[in-house]
Amino acid sequence: LRQEAETEIGRLYLKKQITEPMLLAGQEYARRVGAYRATIGAPSGMAGSGRWSGCNPDLCQIEPGDCVCASALKDYQEFHEVTAKCGRRVEIVMKRVVIHGESPGNYELAILVVGLSAISKHMRLTERGKSRYA
Repeated sequence: LRQEAETEIGRLYLKKQITEPMLLAGQEYARRVGAYRATIGAPSGMAGSGRWSGCNPDLCQIEPGDCVCASALKDYQEFHEVTAKCGRRVEIVMKRVVIHGESPGNYELAILVVGLSAISKHMRLTERGKSRYA
């Protein structure tokens, strides 16, 4: 069984309903949301793939003055701004499908594609899934 089959966006990719750049954008979106939720101490069912259980400045400092929690917030806000520009419906469908793993309804797939495409474009992903500026 392929790793992509473990998530809803992965299954959409395997069914060729979304492209590889959209899959990678969705995976990064889920990672950023999870990392942010973990820093705010969200319940584990909402924490996504993040690893932190709340900000502890003594433990999350990479370098003096460089808080991992602040970095997670910045990363989350970056993608939130991208999806917010697409409209509230896109934000809702992205969270339902990418974060909560729900299957998109018939009309929601097109809405999901708008959000994933926006993030993919923002990340400058190519069809091979590699960033143009990496």
